[in-house]
This record gives sequence, C-alpha cells and structure tokens, in this order.
Amino acid sequence: MADAESLVEGGTSSSNSSECRCNSHSDGSSRLTEDFDLKKSGWLMKKSMFSRKWKKKWFSLDGTELVYGETAEMNKKFKVPLSGTGIANCQIDEKTNTFKLKPRGRRRTLIVQAGSQSDQQEWMEAICFAKAASHDKGNSLCVVQ
Repeated sequence: MADAESLVEGGTSSSNSSECRCNSHSDGSSRLTEDFDLKKSGWLMKKSMFSRKWKKKWFSLDGTELVYGETAEMNKKFKVPLSGTGIANCQIDEKTNTFKLKPRGRRRTLIVQAGSQSDQQEWMEAICFAKAASHDKGNSLCVVQ
C-alpha cells in the first residue's frame, strides 16, 4: 500500500505514470497542454473513515474541487479542494482499482475504488488535470502513479 509520502504533488515521473502538464503563459493564465474536458462524474466506492465500510457515492469534478454525496442531486455535500492534493494508487482491503487523495492541510485521506482499471485511470487523470487547472503553485506537473 502506498503511504502518504508517496502521494503525488508534482513529483518525479516513473515509467508507468501518466503525466498531466499545465503551461503557464505570460499573461499569468494556465492552459492544459492537451485538450481535456474537466467534467467527470459517476459512482465510486468510498471507504468510510469511521466504520471502515465501503459505500457507494456519487462523485463529480466541480471546477477545482472534487465533490461527492449520496446521490447525483446531493453530490455537493462533501468537497475536496484539489489544489495541493496528493493522488496515488493504493491497495487496501484486497480491493482492486483503488486510489487515494490526501488534501493539503487535512488529516484525513480519501480512499476510493473505481469499477474498472480504465475507470480508475480516467478518474485519476481527470483529477490531475483539474488540479493543474487550479493553478497549483509550483506544481504544474502532476504525475499519476
């Protein structure tokens, strides 16, 4: 299982990583080097911090935040700011397609499971691009491990 220190916040690249780059322009704006739609939503399983059970939640990217809730209509109940958030694959409870998010300045780590490996990769890349779009200071390179 990956530990909190291995969560990506603009670290170095490895051979089986996906890189998301954000170019800074002279006008101070940032544009992603690839044409990428920053909209993603769907069901993911989330590990509860207290009961340690896995629960189905509706997640969506809302600008530079990842929001989730019980249903699509209630998905903004919980918000995770992506600026400074680390993201990494992890293996927990013998589950596959899991990854974790560690927001900067927060003690809790969000652990989620996608329905497939490709869905996991899509979520991690979308989060990486949203993080880059947040103008994350000094973290223009996001590596998905």
